[in-house]
Amino acid sequence: MNIVLANIVQIPADKYLAFKHKALELTPDRDDWPFLALALSLSCPIWSNDRGMKGQTEVRVCSTGELVECLGPKLTFI
Repeated sequence: MNIVLANIVQIPADKYLAFKHKALELTPDRDDWPFLALALSLSCPIWSNDRGMKGQTEVRVCSTGELVECLGPKLTFI
């Protein structure tokens, strides 16, 4: 867990607020707009098992299973 937490970077809201309107259009769950807005601003995928999040097509959403499958050979579990 320490490795994960050591690699988390906080992004100030002003870096993704320009994408709020688009994110609100995309998400079925209004509480998820910051995640979509940030992904849109960074042009990156989201790691989520939320089926609603996977329903939109603007941002790639990878489930835990897909992430493990993709990174499997690179992951080391202790």
